[in-house]
Amino acid sequence: MQPIKLKDPAWFANEFLRLTLTQGFQWLTKRDLDLLIFVLLERDGAIARSDSNAAAALRPRVTPAKVKALQRDGYARWRSLVPEESDAAM
Repeated sequence: MQPIKLKDPAWFANEFLRLTLTQGFQWLTKRDLDLLIFVLLERDGAIARSDSNAAAALRPRVTPAKVKALQRDGYARWRSLVPEESDAAM
């Protein structure tokens, strides 16, 4: 299995820092960080939104049920901070 390869590592790093610092450094839970990373991986294209949950689960090595939960909870948690049209987010 190939590791996840970011399409735009600089964008990913900038967005990650911007969003985590917006919330306050060290105020985010591990779950918040997991959700943010997953949302940013999808937005970067490193994990394709069009993939099935089973296919998307292979690269980060999680279960398909975990992918579904990460997608649902990630966009619920970070939706207001991610500049993206509502239709595109889901």
